[in-house]
Amino acid sequence: MTQGIFAVNKESGLSSQAVLNRCKRQLREKKIGHSGTLDPLASGVLVVATGPCTRLLSYLVGAKKRYLATFRLGVTTDTYDITGKVTSETDSSSLNTDDVISASESLRGEILQIPPRYSAVHINGQRAYDLARRGESFEIPPRPAHVYELKIDGPKDACFTMYCEVSSGTYVRSLIYDLGQILGVGATMTALVRLGVGSIDVDNAVEVEKLSDASMLDPRVVFESDLHLSVERESVLVAITNGRSVSSDEIMTKDSVAGENVFMYEADSITFDSLVAVARIEDGFVVPKVVLPRRVGPVTI
Repeated sequence: MTQGIFAVNKESGLSSQAVLNRCKRQLREKKIGHSGTLDPLASGVLVVATGPCTRLLSYLVGAKKRYLATFRLGVTTDTYDITGKVTSETDSSSLNTDDVISASESLRGEILQIPPRYSAVHINGQRAYDLARRGESFEIPPRPAHVYELKIDGPKDACFTMYCEVSSGTYVRSLIYDLGQILGVGATMTALVRLGVGSIDVDNAVEVEKLSDASMLDPRVVFESDLHLSVERESVLVAITNGRSVSSDEIMTKDSVAGENVFMYEADSITFDSLVAVARIEDGFVVPKVVLPRRVGPVTI
C-alpha cells in the first residue's frame, strides 16, 4: 500500500478522473483522491493522495492556487473556453493591452463570481454541467472569490496571457468571461496551466508515467506553514494513535513554533510513510484530529 501525496503534471485533454485512474494503475493503489478538479482543457498541478493520506486532502481545501491562462478577445462561448459553442463574436481590434489591464482592475481583490454553467458546481444535488448538457434552465448564484494577484501581457498570436493567484474555488474561465463583458467585446479562455497549489509548485510535479514512491512529496513542502515533529517517546505515540490527547510539554520544546496544525511522525523520520497523526494545540494539550496507521513500527522508548 502506498501512503503519500504526489504532485502530478496533468496533461491537457484528460479529465481529472482519467488522470486518477492512470495514477491507480501506475502506483498499484486502489484508494486515491485529489485536492481539486482541473478541467480537461487545463494542464499542470493536480495534487494526488493515496491510501490513508487521502484523509489529509481536507487540509489543502483552502490553499491558494496559481494559474497561467491565455485568452482571446471578441469571442464568447457557452463553456467560457475554446472547447465550447461560440455564442457571440465582436470586433475587438480597437482595444490594446492598456485597455485590457485597466478593465481587469475591478477583478482584483474580493469579488463575487458566477461559475460557468459548464462546471462541477452542484445545483440541487446535480452537477451544473449535467443540467447544461440536457438544456435545462437553471441559475448559479454568485459566490465570493479572492484574486490576490492578476497580471496581463500580450497580445501574441491574437491571444493575451493572464497570470493570477486566487482563492480555492475561483474559476479562471469566469474571470476571463467577466473581463470580456467589462470590455464589451467578450472573451474566452484558450489554454490554462495550474502553476501551483499552496506551496506545491509545478516544478514538483511529474508525469503519471513517471510516478513512483520516489515521487512522494516532502510533507514540509505540502504543509509548509504547519509544525512537523518527530516523536521519540513510544508512550506518546501510543496515546496519540489511540486518539488520546497528551500534554504539549511532552513533545514540544521551548524552541518549537506552533503552526495551525501539528504533524507528528515516528522513527526520527519526517515522511508521509512515518506520519502517524495530525493534531492541534488546545489549552496546552496536543489533540489528535486525524490518526493514520503506523507503518514504521515502535520506536525505542
